[in-house]
Amino acid sequence: MSNNNWAFKLSLTDPELYKYLKNFPEQITGISFDSRSVKPGNIFVCLQGTKANGNDFIDNAIDNGAVLLISDDTSRLDTKLFASNFINNVPSVYQKNTRRALSCLSNAFYDYIDDQLSDHLYTIGITGTDGKSSTAYLIYTALRELGINAALISTLGIFINGKEIINDYQKTRLTTPDPPELYKLIHKAKKYKSDVMILEVTSHALKFDKIHPIELDSAIFTSFSPDHQEFHEDEDDYFNSKVKIINLIRKYESPASEHFQYSKKGNLILNADNQKISHLSEIEILHNCITVGFNQDASMVISKIDEQLFQTTYQINKSLFGQTKLMGNFNLMNIGMAYEAIRIFSEERHRNFSPNTIIKSIEACKIIPGRLEQIDGAPFTVIVDYAHTPDSFDKILDTVSGYIKGRLIVVFGCAGERSKERRFGLGKLAAEKADMSIITEEDSRSESIHDIVQDIENEMIKSGAIIGDDYKIILDRKEAIEYALKYAKEDDFVLILGKGHEKSIESSNSFLPWDDREIAKKLIKSLF
Repeated sequence: MSNNNWAFKLSLTDPELYKYLKNFPEQITGISFDSRSVKPGNIFVCLQGTKANGNDFIDNAIDNGAVLLISDDTSRLDTKLFASNFINNVPSVYQKNTRRALSCLSNAFYDYIDDQLSDHLYTIGITGTDGKSSTAYLIYTALRELGINAALISTLGIFINGKEIINDYQKTRLTTPDPPELYKLIHKAKKYKSDVMILEVTSHALKFDKIHPIELDSAIFTSFSPDHQEFHEDEDDYFNSKVKIINLIRKYESPASEHFQYSKKGNLILNADNQKISHLSEIEILHNCITVGFNQDASMVISKIDEQLFQTTYQINKSLFGQTKLMGNFNLMNIGMAYEAIRIFSEERHRNFSPNTIIKSIEACKIIPGRLEQIDGAPFTVIVDYAHTPDSFDKILDTVSGYIKGRLIVVFGCAGERSKERRFGLGKLAAEKADMSIITEEDSRSESIHDIVQDIENEMIKSGAIIGDDYKIILDRKEAIEYALKYAKEDDFVLILGKGHEKSIESSNSFLPWDDREIAKKLIKSLF
């Protein structure tokens, strides 16, 4: 593959880099931002992070075979356009925003590995504080039920046409992979003839332009509550990073092709019940905007008819009825957004699925891994859930509260390298709503587990909780789960929160195998 072929795509997203690369004499073999993974013929893009600066590892990248450097280091490079720069005899290009350059380069390179592949991959991007993974998974499983080849890149894993794809990046549990891996996966989805790509997008990915060149057919904004203060300057920075997903939506009617003709501009699906999100519908004029919620002013109104434990009946726009084993108003919101995304896809790609057919396809999703997932075998109810933010924690506790005849026992912790406000919020909610809380390890990362637990405990004490009566501290997570199972009696609910579907636990910057669901199953089998 000549550089001219793949660099042409770059002309649409980064004209400056394209002009430099179109006649570049060396054969490019890949894109990398980690000097340790550079291979001969790679472009090395220097990124400045909170812990390391890629410019400090240029020599390593060159030793490993980098043939071109992209850097923002003004002390070593002439910043004039098309200036002739060299570092240790390797051609180097100055770019003010190397993160965006990494995305543009990765997109162009992997898109043209095989230029015979179709560009008609219908793409749905989903952001929000909570609900991203569940909504993405609902869309993916429903499309598969409808016979559509679909791909999913999400916290829950990477799936292409029904097959789970394992990648090294998952060791770091990134929701949105870094650009070289992301565009490699998108290329793979095209290669295997996927019709739809569902992409979960974090505020981190949006702020750092990880998916910048991607053009979304539909974007979904599921929810918003303050979070990630450890990364964002303030709440506005967090919200504005999320809002950047709007810039990625298709802004025009795509021209007719041999296969498809879009009838509308790109689509934005918003949570009508969240005031900060719903306000976007008032200023959004470039796209087809749909609001979903229990709010009667929403474009699509969803209402609960009846809810039992793991069985809910609901209604859409007072005319369409559905059932689901998923519980809680938040899951009905996720279902409503998934329904709209599939309905729009069906319309734009002329699939002609009836409303009832779409509802039935969503109903086929009996469980979302690690989300209100019941573990059988105990003489009381045991549930594992991913809830790890104060907002999701609160919603889970409220959802199950109406079914508890006995006591609510909660096993939880808080991840390290996250804001203290999250710890305080979780501690306060546990003190107010649980009968017994067991505070334990949950991905302490490089932080001291003792410091994390102390922050949670301080907030619980402030809220009136008494150690021994209302909470215990058991740092070993397995022992904490075992204690909860032994402590519980008939009619009690045991909630194991924070890790959900995850299959590893991170401590002292290393990953160890771990699965709350499997641990709970084994303990229940041995105890009962």
